[in-house]
Amino acid sequence: MVMSKERQTTRKFRGLRVCVAVLAFSGLTVASASATLWLISGKSLTMKTSADVHGELTLHHSGGLAGTLSILCSGLRHGTVGPTTKGETTDLLGLNGELNKLTCLVHTGNALCPAGTLILMTAVHLPWLGELKLIGTETIAEAKGTGGETGYSTECKGVSVECARNESFTFDENLANGALFLAKGTTGSCTDGGTTKASGMVEVLGATVS
Repeated sequence: MVMSKERQTTRKFRGLRVCVAVLAFSGLTVASASATLWLISGKSLTMKTSADVHGELTLHHSGGLAGTLSILCSGLRHGTVGPTTKGETTDLLGLNGELNKLTCLVHTGNALCPAGTLILMTAVHLPWLGELKLIGTETIAEAKGTGGETGYSTECKGVSVECARNESFTFDENLANGALFLAKGTTGSCTDGGTTKASGMVEVLGATVS
């Protein structure tokens, strides 16, 4: 069976990304379609428990002043999972150690933000409050920012843009050290009149889903 590009990227992350403190619990379970709970060591959580999430997302921008762009961002989120279905992101950490900022690579660029350029993305509306939900047969992790939607602001050649959307990730599977989620591609709005979507994946480290 040929491994998908997304799975290859996820495995590369686990081998190459250097992240701050992670949960190191075991006792994983397979997710079912009848419940949506965070588990650690096979037990559902009755209180907030420290957790980290790492991943790689491509932010797709279209329209507006910034035009068509795709920007690849990698980093770690720190926060909590639990009780039961709840979750929260309190801080982000970039691979270069930036707090609440990510150094991102412009993958598909234009005259304003050329391809290959490194730009700084700043998280807005933290903390982000999340929740697991069962929608049909899919377990979805949704997040909203306090004071607004989750999002990022950035600047290219003096043009500052803030893009925000309600995050939505689809649970994919429990892995050896956590739970893998795939970005659902929810569309959001940007202050330059354009729109934004995200693709890619994140892994909640240590905590699993049932």
